[in-house]
Amino acid sequence: SQIGVRQQASPPLFNNGDPFDGNATDGVECPQSSIIGTVSVETPLLDEDLTGQVVLGEPKSTDPTSGEMFRLFLVVRNRERGLIAKIYGSTVADPQTGQLTTRFLNNPELPFDKLTLDIKGGGRGLLAQPQRCGSYGWASAFVPWSAAHGGGGQNADDSGAFTTNANCGFAFAPTLAAGSSPHGGRAHSRLDFGFTRQDGEQWLRGLTATLPEGLLASVRDVPLCTDSQANAGACPAGSRIGSVDAGAGSGTPFFLERKGDVYLTEGYKGGAYGLMVRVPVEAGPFRGDRALLPIVVRQAIHVDRTTAQVTAVSDPFPLIHHGIPLRVRHVAVSIDRPQFVLNPSDCASKQIQGDFTSAQGANAAATAPFQATGCGQLTFKPKLALRLTGRKQVRTGKHPGVRAQVTEKGIGEAGMERAEVRLPKWLALDVDNAQALCEFADGTKPDLESHCPKGSVVGRARAVSPLLNDPLVGNVYFVKNVRRDPKTGNVIRTLPMIVAALRGEIAVNLVGESDVKRGKLVSTFDEVPDAPVSRFNLNIKGGRNGILAVTRTRRSLVNLCARPQSHVAEADMDGQNGRRFDRDLRMKTPCSKRSRKTKAQKRTAAKRKAAAKRGGARP
Repeated sequence: SQIGVRQQASPPLFNNGDPFDGNATDGVECPQSSIIGTVSVETPLLDEDLTGQVVLGEPKSTDPTSGEMFRLFLVVRNRERGLIAKIYGSTVADPQTGQLTTRFLNNPELPFDKLTLDIKGGGRGLLAQPQRCGSYGWASAFVPWSAAHGGGGQNADDSGAFTTNANCGFAFAPTLAAGSSPHGGRAHSRLDFGFTRQDGEQWLRGLTATLPEGLLASVRDVPLCTDSQANAGACPAGSRIGSVDAGAGSGTPFFLERKGDVYLTEGYKGGAYGLMVRVPVEAGPFRGDRALLPIVVRQAIHVDRTTAQVTAVSDPFPLIHHGIPLRVRHVAVSIDRPQFVLNPSDCASKQIQGDFTSAQGANAAATAPFQATGCGQLTFKPKLALRLTGRKQVRTGKHPGVRAQVTEKGIGEAGMERAEVRLPKWLALDVDNAQALCEFADGTKPDLESHCPKGSVVGRARAVSPLLNDPLVGNVYFVKNVRRDPKTGNVIRTLPMIVAALRGEIAVNLVGESDVKRGKLVSTFDEVPDAPVSRFNLNIKGGRNGILAVTRTRRSLVNLCARPQSHVAEADMDGQNGRRFDRDLRMKTPCSKRSRKTKAQKRTAAKRKAAAKRGGARP
């Protein structure tokens, strides 16, 4: 019951709509490649045997249960006597298991002693052995002409088994070959991803592909295939991003005659995006209007919310198609849409990983090395601007807001890996003034916005990337933070952190930790994803529940408008390519020149008014 038709059927087949049309002469010839075996008949009517070929006929249907999809002809002849006989048979394949049942009906009433069919084997043989060694049963039923037409007689049934006992290894160790070309850092490239399963190993059922950090795609201006279109296998040409080539079968793998296509879809199964892989099945006799339905497999594309690392999780691979066991051996995917794949700006050694699952539930992992080149040649000169907000929040004990803006060249520049900003000494973190803090366990969850209280929202953030159609925007949360003592293992509470929950086409959580060094409040963003960003804005609210406070210095109370020379912050920024950009910058304040002049005028007017009162004159 485990014998199945191999999918690498020979292309040209015996084209004969009716097995008994035409004249019975030696002129009946079939294409050589349609011959799948030989037949010999020993009959008491002749001194010699009749010999011929087993021929695969042109299909009239793509329904494996119809008997018209797999058609057989036994063509026997004796050229010296001018004899020829054509016997028609049909095979039905179970669409779930691939089990084959072949029938020869209305056979010629020719007495024979022995009929032998010999189907070709070898690396390109039509039939495939069971995947596991063991004993497999078969059954047959023979009906005499007399019984079929009421003349009496008994059916002759027979059964037995055959044993498969060679090459019984049942390993599962697919190999992976993957990489991008060209390899230049921050260069657009083509991404190739291919895997191979050896003959005799367990069948492939599932795949999860994980790309290295920084290897991303530009989805900007790519029209996404809708979910309904993807399910129907009918994505528009504009959403195509690559091609796929597949080989299957036992023995020598058979590669489909037409490559398939890969399309980018809208979000699928919780992923930010999805893929739809569509492989046309045009092989052997199955072409044109008789082509089999294409094989369609979908994948969910997930983007890590901390690192922006991309993972593709595939739906289960089909194991059988139109009653034919697929036995996938090799798949090669090439993402070749121009200006789509973008290499990292970090040239450290990385890897592409594939995690595979077999039809029997076994798991295997394979990796391929990956490394971009020339990252050190990329520029890294981001610009940072800081300003305080809130005109009434510039004195000691008040709570100004902060607006920070970082601008970069985007794709043409190395990405930022780390940023540390040291604020002036008169600006400190006021935890007690916050309306609420998000608990550490909730604030470190990917979907923290669903768990943190509204009172922990302390600002807004916005990021613009040349890879996306729209900016990522979201709230900034004030989150409790802890660290673990390396010696004792004890959990120690530290200053809270801020988490910018950027949401849009993808979701990213940008974490900034707080510390105090040499009396200065330090904010550190230590794990910035290697993704091109042209502009990033971070706005921290001030006022009633502001988390930053103007503090007293050793000498006196602070009035920010009166001491502009002290508004200097220090910024250290590290690029993904190892370059560093440090600078001191003056923080702008809400104290304009016009407002300072007005206050001076008010003081002068007050003095004149007081002097006038003392002298008895009108002011």
